[in-house]
Amino acid sequence: MQTGTPVTLLLMVVPCGCLPPRKTVYGALQRVPLVIWNAFVPRCVMLRGTPCVFREARKVDGIESFLTGDERILWRGEPRKGVFLKPSDAYVIPFSLMWCGFIVFWEWGAINSRAPFFFKIFGVPFIAVGLYMLVGRFVVDALIRDRTQYAVTNQRVVIVWSFLRLDLRSFDLRNLGEMSLTLSFNDRGTITFGALLPRNRRSMLGDDPRPKFDTTEGARVVHDLIRTAQQEALRSTASQTSPRW
Repeated sequence: MQTGTPVTLLLMVVPCGCLPPRKTVYGALQRVPLVIWNAFVPRCVMLRGTPCVFREARKVDGIESFLTGDERILWRGEPRKGVFLKPSDAYVIPFSLMWCGFIVFWEWGAINSRAPFFFKIFGVPFIAVGLYMLVGRFVVDALIRDRTQYAVTNQRVVIVWSFLRLDLRSFDLRNLGEMSLTLSFNDRGTITFGALLPRNRRSMLGDDPRPKFDTTEGARVVHDLIRTAQQEALRSTASQTSPRW
């Protein structure tokens, strides 16, 4: 592949500062899904006063492999599967359509004119971004949710998801802080951890980057279970640190 082809220029335009350099174009193409994901979704949000444990592995071994000796699972679950719309899609989809329409119209005009070759391929990265916002993000979101597991233990809440690599985020119950519950009509809901973020700290697609149990079945029961486990953890800590006379 020669320098100056559309694929090469696209790889140069896509932001990939967080990824190690690859020696071959084939290796770079393998990293494109992760590059797009990292460009639109923040990596990890730290809760105020709560350490976030981040681990990587080659495959999913199950949540049990991440537990400590005296830790036991109180509940486990997973998000809703498949492709579905979210409230943020009410404005993201119209914006994506306008984006794609304008870029396709501009690219079509550039190709059919006597413009230099650079202007004819200049819109290719923007078309790729538009297609991701219009279609690709639904596929990526469905793949991630299909590989996501949630758990509540007697010490922490755990979120494990594997997409190209395995990520684990766990938050100590004693320092969990704020927690919000959003219920839907079918007994599913989303439990979000951490204080509400302003609009300017959300992703480009309007998604809330805070860690969450997303579209979980029986969310109200899980929410109450977390609160109960949190109170038990705090009482256990207080009894261990209180002076004995």
